Amino acid sequence: MRHFGEQGATRPVSDISRIDVTGFLDTAIKQTPVNRYNHIRDLGVFFNWAVNEKMIAENPVSNIKRPTIDRREPEVLTFKQAKAMLKNATGQDRTYAAIGMFAGVRPEEICRMSWSMVDLDHSRIRIPGSITKTRIGRTIDLKPNAVAWLSTVAQKEGPVFDGDSSCLIGRLKLAGGLERWPQDVLRHTFASYHVCAFKDAAKTSLYLHDRRGTEVLFRHYFRDTLVEDARKFWSLLPAE
Repeated sequence: MRHFGEQGATRPVSDISRIDVTGFLDTAIKQTPVNRYNHIRDLGVFFNWAVNEKMIAENPVSNIKRPTIDRREPEVLTFKQAKAMLKNATGQDRTYAAIGMFAGVRPEEICRMSWSMVDLDHSRIRIPGSITKTRIGRTIDLKPNAVAWLSTVAQKEGPVFDGDSSCLIGRLKLAGGLERWPQDVLRHTFASYHVCAFKDAAKTSLYLHDRRGTEVLFRHYFRDTLVEDARKFWSLLPAE
């Protein structure tokens, strides 16, 4: 609120106008298309909440144009890298990698999960809203090979990962033969291989709890060049 006049945090939300928001976007943030887009989105969510709470009559962000973003294709593991990572990782490192790439669970959510949320008998993971980014729970059905990999490291109780997270990425890079670690690469690997293999963007979106439309998600993650790797990925078993 310090950007909206001298009154700072004491200024009523109802006093903030479209001109104020535009001034903030033009002067107070890093001037990149992605940063501007994200700020408009987040401010829009806040002011929509204020409208719903009857604090303001209309959203001052509603008519502010969002910049066009040329988004890069998400980076994913190749089938060879995914196979190597699973085979070479052990213990909780393998658990982390398997849940990330076979279920698309966010990294911070994996670190909050317990084995009570992993039901291998019924081939599913149930993540309660109390540990999710969105505060909404979700159930993810596991494919047979995901169950097989998780069975090699499953425990009766306790956290699925409470190891040394400071060196985790380095260990997984080494296990998979990666030179670098793209952001959210395990989750992106799940998303791309799931939508490429099963061509059901609605289900992929449900498992990811991705609030973008299914058409956008399909366009973002589906690539013809990944279809063959996706087929092999969902057939990969520990014995191979």
